Amino acid sequence: MANPFISSYTECIQPLLNAINGMRQRNILEEGVELPTIVIVGDQSSDKASIV
Repeated sequence: MANPFISSYTECIQPLLNAINGMRQRNILEEGVELPTIVIVGDQSSDKASIV
């Protein structure tokens, strides 16, 4: 049985990170677009706000 965290990362998170990295490589910041540098991911009520 596959680890659900790894499956979720591979299917959901990794494509988003790839898209952000692709925009950085294309110097999108020069166009005035701010990209996230830290992303907090978690279920509702998982104390994400206490990290920020």
